[in-house]
Amino acid sequence: MISWRCHRVLGQPIAYSALSEIQLNPSSFFSRFGREPASQTNQYLYLYAMGRVAEKSYREAALQLDFDIKQDNQRSVKLLNDETRRSCLSYSWGTAYESQYRRWL
Repeated sequence: MISWRCHRVLGQPIAYSALSEIQLNPSSFFSRFGREPASQTNQYLYLYAMGRVAEKSYREAALQLDFDIKQDNQRSVKLLNDETRRSCLSYSWGTAYESQYRRWL
C-alpha cells in the first residue's frame, strides 16, 4: 500500500521493502547512500530516511545532513540535488539552520 501511494503522489515507483528497511534502520541507508547512483528515487528515499531520523532527534538529523552535504560537495556527480537539500532543512529544521543552509548551496 505504501508503495502504491508513493507512486501515485510522487510519480515514482518505490518498493515497499526499501521503505520498510529504512524505517527499521535509517543509518544503514545513509551508510550505503554514497555508493548508490544519483536518481530521483534515491532523493525520495533520502528524504524518507532523514525524516525517520528527525522524528527521533533533530540534532542527529542535522549532523547527518551536514556530513552528507560535505561529502556530496566533494563528488563530481552530486547525489543530493538542491531540492532535496532544501526539503531536508525546511521539513525538519526550518529557519534554525538557515545560515548553514545558505553555505551548503
